[in-house]
Amino acid sequence: MSDNYSILVGTTGAGLFRSADGGENWGRIRDPFPGESQVRALAVDPQSPNVVYAGSNNGIYRSKDSGGNWAKLDSPMEGLNIWSIAIDPSDSNTIFVGTSPPFVFRTKDAGQSWQKLSADIAQECAIGSPRVTAMLVDPVDQDTVYAGV
Repeated sequence: MSDNYSILVGTTGAGLFRSADGGENWGRIRDPFPGESQVRALAVDPQSPNVVYAGSNNGIYRSKDSGGNWAKLDSPMEGLNIWSIAIDPSDSNTIFVGTSPPFVFRTKDAGQSWQKLSADIAQECAIGSPRVTAMLVDPVDQDTVYAGV
C-alpha cells in the first residue's frame, strides 16, 4: 500500500491492535491496556484526527498520536463496560459515552471531568442485558444526542 495511515481494531478479549502502514503490518497495543481488555468503542476526534478515544471494560483511554501512545482517563466509568463513544462534531471537547449497565456520561472538557446524565433507560430487559451500544450527536442540532440501547 502506498498510503501510510493508521488503522485501529478493538477486540473483545485481546485488547487493541494498530497498523501504522495502512494495514500491511499489525501490532497489539499492550500499554496501558490490560491483557484481556475488551475494546468495544473507538472514536476519532473530527477536528483533530490524530486524537482517538477507546472505550473498554477497564475504562476510557485517549491517544493524541493516531493510536501510537495511550493514556487512561480518570472517569466515573470504572467498573462499567464502555460500549459507545460519540464526539460532538462542532465541539470536540464534548464527548458522550454509553455503558453497560446502561448509563450515559458526558464531558465538556475532553475528559478532564465527567457527568452522569439522567436518562430513562431500562435497567432490565427480557433478553440479555441492556447497554448503550450506539451514540450519535446530531450534526445539525448539537443539543440532540441519540442513544441506541
